[in-house]
Amino acid sequence: MKRVLPTILVLLVLFGLVRLFRVVQRYDPSVNPTNATDPMADVGIEMDGAEILSRKSGVLDWQVKADKIILKRSAYGGMDTYSRAEFTRVSNGKLYRDGKAEAAFTAHDAVYDPQMQQFQINGGIKLKSVANDVLMADQAIWSEREDSVQLERGMTGKIAGQTISAPYVLFSPKRRIVQCPQGAEAKFNGFPVQANNMTWDVNAGLVRCFGRVSGKRRGLEFHSESAEIQLDKGGLASEQRSKQPAAGLAHLRTGSGLALISIDPSNPDSVGGGNF
Repeated sequence: MKRVLPTILVLLVLFGLVRLFRVVQRYDPSVNPTNATDPMADVGIEMDGAEILSRKSGVLDWQVKADKIILKRSAYGGMDTYSRAEFTRVSNGKLYRDGKAEAAFTAHDAVYDPQMQQFQINGGIKLKSVANDVLMADQAIWSEREDSVQLERGMTGKIAGQTISAPYVLFSPKRRIVQCPQGAEAKFNGFPVQANNMTWDVNAGLVRCFGRVSGKRRGLEFHSESAEIQLDKGGLASEQRSKQPAAGLAHLRTGSGLALISIDPSNPDSVGGGNF
């Protein structure tokens, strides 16, 4: 009986502490209700002023240097696995494809989800690809699995030496296709174009515009329900090598005809002939 009594007292004390802990949880606004039944469901490692590299099957996948890095993992997972990586004030982020560098970025913060193979990047983003494409935005979702960069809050950028801005963009880094389903404004070698819907195949040098389309240049102004601009591919490849605007022809095909517009970067107001 003497041995049983202390055991009962210990159990009562433990029971009382558990009850007290649950009461505190109920009135503590900082407690996440999804974790209330298991306070150890999400644990992490926090590092200040660190750089981390991630490899997939031994091949470099991405690396990020940030003021703060938090790796979160399940309490039941291994030490070499994590469910989420959080980064604050990213000064140097690098994304790889098949072990080769594909893009670098800076941002206020970012989150990586290894299950989705997806980066969500937020705040003051500047992303530059190895092909010298530069995108600036407030938010970006980079999906490795789908080969896409989704810019839900719009972006301004310079791709293959051409400038473009749009409120919503889907960009494929590998195929280099820019989709602007909510409209875009662009300048192709100084020739401005606005469209309600624009798709630009950068490698093919082909821009397709749908919906209300308009553009202007000295001596030429047009409005159409659709338009197709075929940039000079040779000039485009030359521009990518020299990082200078390319000279050549912009073939503008609309619903009523074809215009061949001469583009001379040394004379922005020059224009060739055509018919609509």
